[in-house]
Amino acid sequence: MIVLHLSPHSSSSTSSSLHAPQSPCQEQAVVLDSRSVKITRLNNTIKSLEQQKKQVEHQLEEEKKANIVKQKTERELEAQIQRLNIQKRKLTIDLYHTKRSVIYFEEESKDLAAHLQWSSQRTEKLERALSAITTTQKKKADRSSKRSKTLLKTQLKQSLQERALLKAHVTQMKESLQQVQLERDEYAEHIKGERARWQERMRQMSQELWTLKKEKQHNMHRVEELERSLSQFNNQMAEPLPPESPAVAPEEELQHLRKELERVSAELQAQVKNNQHVSLLNQAQKERLRRQEERLQQLAEPQSGVEELNKSALHLEQPVEGLQEKLREVETVTSTHKEPEAAVSAPGTGGESVSGEIPRALQEVMEKLERGLMDLLEEKADLRERVEKLEHQFIQYWRKRCHQ
Repeated sequence: MIVLHLSPHSSSSTSSSLHAPQSPCQEQAVVLDSRSVKITRLNNTIKSLEQQKKQVEHQLEEEKKANIVKQKTERELEAQIQRLNIQKRKLTIDLYHTKRSVIYFEEESKDLAAHLQWSSQRTEKLERALSAITTTQKKKADRSSKRSKTLLKTQLKQSLQERALLKAHVTQMKESLQQVQLERDEYAEHIKGERARWQERMRQMSQELWTLKKEKQHNMHRVEELERSLSQFNNQMAEPLPPESPAVAPEEELQHLRKELERVSAELQAQVKNNQHVSLLNQAQKERLRRQEERLQQLAEPQSGVEELNKSALHLEQPVEGLQEKLREVETVTSTHKEPEAAVSAPGTGGESVSGEIPRALQEVMEKLERGLMDLLEEKADLRERVEKLEHQFIQYWRKRCHQ
């Protein structure tokens, strides 16, 4: 605000002019002095206004740059919202596939239990057949056949022990399956909660985006008004000032413009802070979604181990069937050996040849049976390694879950 101060000399001269007449030259000198003082002050005022004009123009440029940055941030925010919607759809699809995998895992476990039960029944039949063969061979077989029989019994005992271990591993796997099902249910509840929170967050973000757009329009409107005011002020500055016009109005208008610019800059700073907060929340949501995808992958890992165990059990049935066929051959040979001894001890060399062929045939069948049991032991060893590998995978999985 510009205030004109009159010197005491001028006031005294004016007061004296009221009482005593003065010459015209003195009056003109006083008027010229007062006008020169006014002109000097007006020049100073114009300089200060020009400086303020430059400052206002600089602030307007900064506000335009800030608006450009704000538009770019809003576009990035919309792109992030689209990407998050895509990730949400992918997560829903992954959850559906996980449920299907768990159902398939349960069905495979039931099939595996049925196959194991059938295999145990076949093993019991094999044990009964072997016991019948051993009782028959004790009377007719030689020492080598006795040693072979003892070896077969030992191998059969080991096979039964390994089968018991396999049953124990299957029991552990069933317990692990129950635990995985419980975790599946808990995780499904967690996904539902996350989905609800995510929908609420999307609604809040859409409201914030709408608010930001409204504030942007309002700020652009205010910037346009400030630019118009600045152009009007420039036009006023370009016009010649009257000698007696007061300088109070431009100063008040500049103060008003300065306050408006400060207020708009404060609003823009608040919007920038709000955008930063929204970006941080988006980053946290991305990290949470990544962890959920990792947990879904970890829940799908035990299914592959159960499939391998099921294939091994199916592959184990083939040697058992081969052993059963060989046992049938042994039963056939022993039945021929049980024929009347008169046919075996017939006169001539025929009886000797028959009595010699029976032990040879029995020996061949025993060798085939021994080879079949060896193959069965190898298959069981391979199956045990697979079960141990699957158990190791389960242990690693539980350790990861405990660390989480």
